[in-house]
Formats: sequence, C-alpha cells, structure tokens
Amino acid sequence: MESTYEPPSRAIGTREILIAMRRSWALVLACAVLGGLALAGLTMWLQPQTYTSTAVLLVNQEVASDLLHPLPQQDDPDRVIENETTFAESRSVEVRAEDELGFEASITATPRAAADVLEITATEETAERSQQVASAFTTAYLDLRVEADQALLDQNIRALEDETEQLKIEMDAATNAAARDRLMARIEEYERSINELRVSSYAATGGVVVVAEPDLPPEPTSPNTVRNGLIGVILGLALGTTLAVVRFGTDDRVRSPAEIEAALPGVVVLGEVPHLPAPGTNGVPQVLDDETTTGDSVPYRDLASAIQNRLSGRDPRLVVVLGLDDTIAVGELVGRVALANARTGKNTIAIDANLTAPSLHRVFGTSDSPGILSLSRGESTPWEAFRKVDFASNMRLLTADADATADPGLLFGEEASRFFQTVGLLDQDFLALIAGPDLDAGGPALASALEAAVVIVVREGSSRLTRVREALRRFDRVGLEVAGLVLDREHPVSS
Repeated sequence: MESTYEPPSRAIGTREILIAMRRSWALVLACAVLGGLALAGLTMWLQPQTYTSTAVLLVNQEVASDLLHPLPQQDDPDRVIENETTFAESRSVEVRAEDELGFEASITATPRAAADVLEITATEETAERSQQVASAFTTAYLDLRVEADQALLDQNIRALEDETEQLKIEMDAATNAAARDRLMARIEEYERSINELRVSSYAATGGVVVVAEPDLPPEPTSPNTVRNGLIGVILGLALGTTLAVVRFGTDDRVRSPAEIEAALPGVVVLGEVPHLPAPGTNGVPQVLDDETTTGDSVPYRDLASAIQNRLSGRDPRLVVVLGLDDTIAVGELVGRVALANARTGKNTIAIDANLTAPSLHRVFGTSDSPGILSLSRGESTPWEAFRKVDFASNMRLLTADADATADPGLLFGEEASRFFQTVGLLDQDFLALIAGPDLDAGGPALASALEAAVVIVVREGSSRLTRVREALRRFDRVGLEVAGLVLDREHPVSS
C-alpha cells in the first residue's frame, strides 16, 4: 500500500484559532505573562519616573473678552479659551515663571472640553518640583493677566477722562442752554463710567479664577506600570496565539481518524481504543479475568469485528499488531481485543512475540512459560505452549518466555521453524492476534516471516503522520499487507 502523504495544509479560521489556542494554552499563557512582565519591567528600567501636578482655572468669558478681544468677537467662547491657552503657554509667562523658579521649566495648558476651564499641568522628576513648577506658572499667568487687565482699565480711564475734558470745553463755549444740558448729561455719564472702572481696577483679576491649586502628586504618573503590563499581556497573547496557530498549521501529530484518512488516502482506521500505559511506564497492566472488561469491552469488540471484516477470505487469519512507538501497550491491547473477540463466540488465539518486553502473561495473570522460546527450542509441545484461557474456552494463549538474554531475531531464524509450522497448522477458523515487537525491533521481520497482515497502533497527540507514512512505505516495499490503523486515544472513547 503506497501512501502519498504530504504534510496537511489547513485553512485557518476562527474555529482553528480557538483549537490551536486550546492545544497550546500553556504557550499562549506563558507568552501573555512574560509579555506583561517584560514590558512593565522594561519601561520601568528605561523610562524615568515623572510626577504631574495640575492647577485648574475658571475663565470669565465676559471679562476676558473685554480685556483681550474687540467687541465683535465676544460671542465666540471657543476663541476666548483658545487665546487663553496660547497666552498661558507664551514665552512671557514662561520667562516670568522661570525668574521665580530660578531654573528652566515648561508646562502644558489644556482647555477642558465643553467648559470655561483651563488646566495648567507640570511634569517633573519629583512630586515637589512638579507642584512648584505648576504653581509658579499659574502665578505668572495670573499676574500677567492682572497686569493686562489693569493696563486696559487705565487706558480706558484715560480715554474717558480726555473725552470728559473735551466735553467740558465744549460746554463752556456753548451759549444755548439746551446744548449745555446735553453736554452736562454726557459729562456726568462719563464720570460715572470712570468711577466704575476705577473700582474695577482695585479688584482686577484678569478674568481668571483659580478653582484648584496645584496638588502634590502622591505617586508617579509615568511609567504607568499597570497600563504597560496590560499592553504587554495583550501583545504576549497576540504573539502566543500566532505561535500556536503556526504550530497548529504545521503540526502533523495524529489527532483523529478523520485527519488520518484525509492525510493518508487509502488507509483504513479500524477503530479507537482508550490509552493503555505501556509496561514500565506506569505500573503493570490490569489482569483480565471473567469479571473485567465487561463495561469497557465495546471498543475492543468493535475493533475485533473490524479486523475480521478486513481479513475476510484470508487463510490463515494471522494479524501482527505493532505499536508505532514503545509508549503503546500492544500486549495488553492484543489481550483485550482477543478476549472481546472470543466472547462473541469466535475462536481466538493471542500470541506474545515481544521477547524483549513480554507482557501478555501478566495481562492474563499466568506464567510466562512454556512459551514461544520453549516451543521454538523444542522444549515444549504446541499443546503445552498454546494454553487455554479458563474463562474463555474458545481462546488460546501463547506467551513469550521471560528471557532477558533472548535474541529478538530468534523468531526469524532457522530455530523458529517449529513455531511457524505450529501457527500454520492451526485451525483455519481461528483469528490469531500477535503482539509483535516495536517497528524498529523486528516487527516487520516477524510479520514477513509469518506472511501475516499488519495492524499498526498509533497514539493520539504523539504519533506523527510522517512516521506513519514511513512505516507504510516500509511494509509496502516487502509486500506486506497493512490491514489498517488503530488509534490509541488519550481521551475516553465513546461506545
């Protein structure tokens, strides 16, 4: 069976992104945490601490307009606030404030939206300095506004006084009583205006009132560690998600039967079984007896039925079950599938051909001898080696003798003829399931010697499709039939 597998090309949509994030949640979380810590720490290291102090001023539109603008512009409040902002940031205010401070400084004047309010803000390296600068600029701005107010009032008073003197001259020259009365009325009106302006000059404020004095900031406003940390978390999430999506798009690990069959045209997934820890990785296998596997036998019974269907018309029905790696408990899997098949009333043989890590005898709680080695060496008869299972009368068991020094190639040499002849003489009605060694430990050679069909067990989330492809090509080169794949699931298998 020649596989034309190519690494899968996946269209990335919202669903795929969510799947990628779920599969690589640890990576995404690590990037988010590290991003937040890194950006917050970097800004704290590179950016000096600064403190901000602000004075809040209320601008009296009418007075300010009278003082600074001609009458036609009094109805434009935005223009008044804009001019006040420009004046607060002017060089004249800056020079006056720096003379008081004794050092160079600057502020920012900002009008508050939809209000006649002006904010003068100073940003400095210490809290005290920021308050000092804001206070100095506020005082300088107010003083210059008062001076401008006083100068304008004085100018208006002088203009009215000159006009009054001129009216008095005209009144002295007038001969008509009515004309003299009119001139006297105008003189009195001007004198009242002069008195009002003089009263205003005593209380001149420049049209600006301080609403809030510059405060002493309790903590730095920059760098904003919380804000920078949140930005770092967001950037880290984006980076982690990108890496997760890239990993998802290039990941060829086995995930589901649909992915296997889509990526490997012509390959049949015979079934799914729950993961069974391999011997030596997580304790010993569960011992099977008449009471066990009744509740979880459905996946194994379905797998046995699928194998039977794939081998329909083939005699003898010999199947070598091989794990793609050593994390798969092939021996226990073969035992459970064989038992499930036998419980349907079919004759079944389970054989352990893994000489380096035998496990089938532990699965059934029996002795490992006599077994394949004893049979191959002529130390036992087939009827002694092929033992009946007490709680499944139509099932026989051939174990692998425990011999740490045994050469795995023993089953493929001349000494193996007795074993092969025995298997060949078995009742043709039997389904023989053989737990073979790993792919790299003689599994293909065993299957080739027996001329048996092959079932490859792949592990969900661990086995890679590229390795499955290599195994398929390996069997195809020696002319062996791969009946199909079995998916060893990490998650529960629905029955």
